[in-house]
Amino acid sequence: MDRPILRDEQCERISPYIVGDDRTRGSPGQGNRIIVEAVLWIVRTGSPWRDLPDVLGDWNSVFRRFSCWSKKGDAPQAEPLIKGLPADIQLADTADDSARLGNLIAEKGAIAIIPNNPSRAKRYPLDEQLYAQRYLVECCFSRLKQFHRVATRFEKIARNHLAVVTIAALALWIR
Repeated sequence: MDRPILRDEQCERISPYIVGDDRTRGSPGQGNRIIVEAVLWIVRTGSPWRDLPDVLGDWNSVFRRFSCWSKKGDAPQAEPLIKGLPADIQLADTADDSARLGNLIAEKGAIAIIPNNPSRAKRYPLDEQLYAQRYLVECCFSRLKQFHRVATRFEKIARNHLAVVTIAALALWIR
């Protein structure tokens, strides 16, 4: 490929989290980098799977690999990445108010700045000044929407759309 999307150091950084390599059972994940490049191309351009350039592989093979990754569910690669990030404070939106996320943040020794979901029975205090910095989160969403496939929701299956958003977020994170 003439112009890869990922630089070598970016590919090395995410390679431990890619499903389907020598550490996993089943297919050894030959050509994981080209598959990731192909999925990133789809996410960035928003093109239909059938329009994937031949240099990035057979569209159906890439789609099936992507679909297998998305079936793993709930972004299993995200938790090790979150645990590895140094942060004293983590901001999130009301929609992210869950015991699971709160526990994960508490295990890291960080403070969760998440407004209480209206349906929550037990309320937690909220630091209003820190929460005002949430515009950074909104800026992140704005950057995610630069990935055409994220903004237009071309994926018909919710888990595939979640996987597209996850891949776009990883692409932003490793820049």
